[in-house]
Amino acid sequence: MPTKPVSNTPKSQSAKSHRPSLRSLARGIRPRNASFGRRQAIFAALGLVVIAAVVVVFVNAAGGRNKISLSFTGNTGGAMQQGDGSIAFSSTSHTNAPVSFLEKYRNTNPKYSTQSKTPSAQLDLTKLLEPGYTDEWFAFNGAGRTDGQGGQFRAYCTFSHLSNDDPIVYPGQQGAAHLHTYYGNTESNYASTSRSIVDSGGSTCDGFEANRTSYWFPTMMDRDGNARIPNYMILYYKNEGVDMPPGGYTAIPQGLKMLAGDSKVTKPLPHSYNDGWACGGGLFTNPTDDLIPNCSKPNSLSHKLLFPRCWDGLPIDFTSNTYVTHVVYPSGYHGGTCPASHPKVFAEISILFEWKLAPGETTQGWYLSSDVNHSTGKILPGGTTRHGDYIAGWNKTVVDSWTKDCLNTQWNCKTDLLSNKPNSPVFVGAGKYTALKPTNVEMFADDKPVIYDVTP
Repeated sequence: MPTKPVSNTPKSQSAKSHRPSLRSLARGIRPRNASFGRRQAIFAALGLVVIAAVVVVFVNAAGGRNKISLSFTGNTGGAMQQGDGSIAFSSTSHTNAPVSFLEKYRNTNPKYSTQSKTPSAQLDLTKLLEPGYTDEWFAFNGAGRTDGQGGQFRAYCTFSHLSNDDPIVYPGQQGAAHLHTYYGNTESNYASTSRSIVDSGGSTCDGFEANRTSYWFPTMMDRDGNARIPNYMILYYKNEGVDMPPGGYTAIPQGLKMLAGDSKVTKPLPHSYNDGWACGGGLFTNPTDDLIPNCSKPNSLSHKLLFPRCWDGLPIDFTSNTYVTHVVYPSGYHGGTCPASHPKVFAEISILFEWKLAPGETTQGWYLSSDVNHSTGKILPGGTTRHGDYIAGWNKTVVDSWTKDCLNTQWNCKTDLLSNKPNSPVFVGAGKYTALKPTNVEMFADDKPVIYDVTP
């Protein structure tokens, strides 16, 4: 490469004296006392051309290296597994979509919001619960006492909406988080507080507004950058893991905020009986992997996520959007204990998901939206940052019922039953009710994958 021409101008002399005036250039007159001759000017021009060429080659080479590490699929970009286990991606696949763009995927079925403006204490539970079942029904459906597993209560939820909001981690900051898949409270967003979750919004969970709890999780992404929505999601509240304390298990208080897992880890958390990933034949497959395994039909991908259950018993601030850690995990699992600082014990809360696959499709290259590190352009191995958020919005009458008559009486209440004893229903007016009204999860309850293009 030719060296840059050296000026003949003494350092003490102003370069301004050698700058031609606009008037002299207009007249076509060579400036007086110019320091470059014609030959030197030609050499200088050639040097600049060579430097520019080198810069172009360098930029192209850098672009070539990027193309090696990235996989582009159509116009939306994609992801490619790397040798170190991470995934490189095209940035267009991970730009936060505008709120208006994601709104087209919102579940707007009006049946989920019939009492969305009614405060929790004023809800008409006769429209949200089912009337009492008979002894014969309980016997036929196998509901009854459990052997060694304690009381159980379950409820299904269906998809509500997609959002880059996180009212616990980024309160008051619209669109500040990675993409989340929301269940339950239909109005949960960046501005949500404990009060707004309890007293407003519809719900896509069984019981509708009787369970306004907001549940949200990092969105599952496939290798092409599409959002994959679980076909099924079920809530499990069980005694399992921690022995019943004196006085029984505590009903989950309204407005409680909780975080499960860890979105900040760089290495996967070890899987356990109720936390992790698996390929299997259904929603209830127990975890076998720390990371998303490579599943294919006839199997589906399943995921279990376990929330903490030891509460400090302190009051919940209903108006502030500041997150205060009131709960911790117990030590150990079977036979685990809560610390003295957190003496109140809830039911074990685990959330189960299942994703159906298309024929010939695999989950290779799938990852969570929280696995993406936008500053480095890489994605951690799929499923590393599994986690979830929770703001409790149960109606007090309902949560007290299944805590007292399912958990604390060691009854298996199956799905939606608030009590497994016909003689112990929820009394509403002159009626007797023993179950949540089901949503029927009809949106995705089939064998087809649910794929949303979230690239603006």
